[in-house]
Amino acid sequence: MRNGKSETLFPPPWVDGSLENLEGGGQNVIPLDLLEKPLRVDVTPWPGSNPAPGTPETLVLLCDGVQIGEPRQWEAPIDPDDYYVEIPLLYLREDSTPELIYRVTGYNGAEGYSEPLIITLDLTGPRLGGDRGGLIFEAEVLTDGVTADYLERHDDVLVARVPDYQVFVPGDHIRWFWDTTLYEDNLVGEKVLKQGDFPVTLEISGDIIRARGDGVRFVHYRLNDYAGNKSSPEEPKVVQLKADTAPLPRELGWPEISHTTGSGQQVELDPNKKLNYMRVTVPAGAAFPGEKVEVSWGAPGGIGSYLATEEAPGFPGQYDIPLNLIAQHSGKVLTVAFHVTDKNGKVHQSDARLVSFLPLTQGFPTPDIPPPSATHGTVYVSNVPAEGMVITVNAWRYIHTDHRVTLVVGGEDAQGNAQSEEVLKEHAVTPEQVMSGLGFDDMVKASKPFLSRLKRDKLSVRISISFDQGQTWPSSPVFPLLDMYLRD
Repeated sequence: MRNGKSETLFPPPWVDGSLENLEGGGQNVIPLDLLEKPLRVDVTPWPGSNPAPGTPETLVLLCDGVQIGEPRQWEAPIDPDDYYVEIPLLYLREDSTPELIYRVTGYNGAEGYSEPLIITLDLTGPRLGGDRGGLIFEAEVLTDGVTADYLERHDDVLVARVPDYQVFVPGDHIRWFWDTTLYEDNLVGEKVLKQGDFPVTLEISGDIIRARGDGVRFVHYRLNDYAGNKSSPEEPKVVQLKADTAPLPRELGWPEISHTTGSGQQVELDPNKKLNYMRVTVPAGAAFPGEKVEVSWGAPGGIGSYLATEEAPGFPGQYDIPLNLIAQHSGKVLTVAFHVTDKNGKVHQSDARLVSFLPLTQGFPTPDIPPPSATHGTVYVSNVPAEGMVITVNAWRYIHTDHRVTLVVGGEDAQGNAQSEEVLKEHAVTPEQVMSGLGFDDMVKASKPFLSRLKRDKLSVRISISFDQGQTWPSSPVFPLLDMYLRD
């Protein structure tokens, strides 16, 4: 009951054109353009309407419980588009969140009230903070400008922060500009702010900065609230920056390789010289701080290839190559290059250096037949153990498991015909043999029956080697021949 009369609860009123409710924002925000004249508030037609002369029906709007505006009254059937009441301009001049309810008095005197509607009247724009709202940039940008290096180090994006302002409300609309002349208003982007977007940051992509050229640039923004009020001041301070996005010169010429001769793209390397190290030097201007450099020694995945990823200690820009990856390229042309991965993941490939390797022919030990089988250059068959004659070979220069060895023992039979026994055939050097050489585990042996069939004259041991897993074999032996006398 209200005022002693029964009540009927009607649906709430509404305002056509009110803005969508946003999380954390005001309810039913009324845009400014609707506040230039009395605000129409629509209501739902009530049931049982039957106004007539002498029995009118009345519609009244209550704002926070107080009647505002003039009542509307009908003494004839109501037109469907006539179910509304207006809020006079007098009540639309202040920020407020009034609760609106309408009351209907029927032709029979019965009263009914609606459910409430809260609207938001916002007539005050955001008050910018900081230095007249000027955008905040990193000190590096203010000092050095927006450079190619800066963009590479910051994911190709320039980020600005909007100084905290009063009062941030979800629905605030911001547009920002990157101009070549003051207030050119060359739009970069715009967005409607949501709850959680405070403090507000703006992004200017490297693509936009580069597309608009280098030089002095003017950066500013404009801010309106959800209702459409402009900020105060309307024009934030313009920040002046320098754009210098031309890529820094990068030296991607071919690398230098230690111990080589020549100055062109193809150089020569003599692996027979005593080499205590092998080092590749990358040009000083190839990479910038924080970038990754990798040096390719040969085709990736190829025999004797290597990928150097760490600088040699104490030698900036230089990369060590293991010495045991030299022999594989004997008599061949090796490609050496490097690539730089910048902070954006882009790979910059260098020119290739071609290294022509002379054939490796020196630094190989003479095989040996140790006691008891041999003494003083003579093999005595009677002293050879039943399990065979041990042959040893010291580890040689650049020895590696890529190497393949064939070892043959030879002599003549009683008729003078050449005879041979293949003790090793394309044998893959083991990691243990890399350390100690061949035969020191008593596993390399010529058989005693073979030796016994030979004429007591001369005995030879010959070694052939492939440096590249048997793909190629030198045309002439690189190991010294071992010739010994053979006696009973």
